[in-house]
Amino acid sequence: MHSKKKDAKALPCQDGKVRDLETVFVSTPIGDMVIVVCQNGLHRIYQKQDITDENFQPDIRKRVELIGPPCLGAEIKSIVEKCVLWLQVYFQNPTEVSKIISPNLCPIKSEGALFRDRVLLTLAKSTPAGKTITYGELASMAGSPGAQQAVGTTMATNPFQLLVPCHRVVKSGQLVGKYSGGCRNSVKIWLLEFEGMKVNRENGTISSNK
Repeated sequence: MHSKKKDAKALPCQDGKVRDLETVFVSTPIGDMVIVVCQNGLHRIYQKQDITDENFQPDIRKRVELIGPPCLGAEIKSIVEKCVLWLQVYFQNPTEVSKIISPNLCPIKSEGALFRDRVLLTLAKSTPAGKTITYGELASMAGSPGAQQAVGTTMATNPFQLLVPCHRVVKSGQLVGKYSGGCRNSVKIWLLEFEGMKVNRENGTISSNK
């Protein structure tokens, strides 16, 4: 397990305590991903920044595994292993991840007092693989009807790629919309198709389930 000490920073967690972060890397079918954790849970998970529409080359045969030798403490190692297990199950069968315990999303307060937290938690709990939700529907479900633009901003800054499935949030009319600021739209389409949706690539709409 490769850990980049120089990239680790101390940030506040949901309980108000400031903890050091560790960064590790994992290979996946959609390219290498970055996992940032503290001893209390996951802070971020995302594709490496150099993955774009121009070079995105998904490979479902690619194994989900940590890159590099282990050098982490027991608590953080346990959280990282839970993240890796989640990814392994997801890329084997995305509908099965609901049967395993997801890693704790450390910066998110479970009571959902903040708009961002409510939106992220609502999305994670309400929209399983193979389903989509519009920005407006998600805003209403999170208790803020009419706030679809703010939901869009939250999705654009979602720190938990895949675990909080912002790729399942679409525009009205089943328009796929942008992903990662528009630089990884092909990733969103691939994920939706991988989860069983049929995407019309000519007009960018989800026509039906397979």
